[in-house]
Amino acid sequence: MSKVFTGSFYFDRTVNGNLIGEFSNNETEFIMTESAITKTINSTFEGLYTSTWYDDEQQKATLEITKIGFKYKLNWTEPGKQEYEGEGFLTADKLVGFYKKK
Repeated sequence: MSKVFTGSFYFDRTVNGNLIGEFSNNETEFIMTESAITKTINSTFEGLYTSTWYDDEQQKATLEITKIGFKYKLNWTEPGKQEYEGEGFLTADKLVGFYKKK
């Protein structure tokens, strides 16, 4: 039986609208960093970002965050590469949640 990939994350929003945060998953014991540069200027976490992180090698994807009620939906997409989807909520001005492979 194969193990289902799961992970967790948090993001802080900078005064310039970019995101910085950390994430982990069940394929590694390390806590890793992620940053995302905003493509849409607004005062919330919602929008399009260029997201980068390091996981054995540098990774890059378009991150789309949409708000549905009190929750946020996240989609990391990069054609030809692994894609992820997640869900989160706000706590103490941080976006906290989980993600999985699509």
